[in-house]
Amino acid sequence: MATVINSADRKCDRHRHVLHRNKETTNLARMWTRHFLLTEHREDLVEIGEICISELVGNSIRHTMSPLIVLTMRPNDGSPLFEVWDDSLKLPEFPKVVSFDDLEAESGRGLCLVKHLSRDCGTVGSGPAAEDGKIVWFRL
Repeated sequence: MATVINSADRKCDRHRHVLHRNKETTNLARMWTRHFLLTEHREDLVEIGEICISELVGNSIRHTMSPLIVLTMRPNDGSPLFEVWDDSLKLPEFPKVVSFDDLEAESGRGLCLVKHLSRDCGTVGSGPAAEDGKIVWFRL
């Protein structure tokens, strides 16, 4: 069973969930994303939010050995902001142009999908509490 440590920071409306890396991590991230968006009365963004968070958490699981993944969500004045932190220092590259040329590919389309579905997305090379790592984020 996944261990989840969550907190809601009332001062900035931040919701943070520390997820232990295991087979349930992506499902838990989708569940917390759905809960957050429904709480914020943004039912219109639930499906897109779940797709985008699945891609970022899935990438963290596939491409890093980080034992913890931190999911942070903020209302951000009606344009919800989602951040996924892991302890890897390697920053993923979002495609400059959204292209779905190779629809048969087994991998490599996730960040393209996030870029296409979100209002904005990117990376930051430092993690929570000044720990080493990176944040990959998107805004709906």
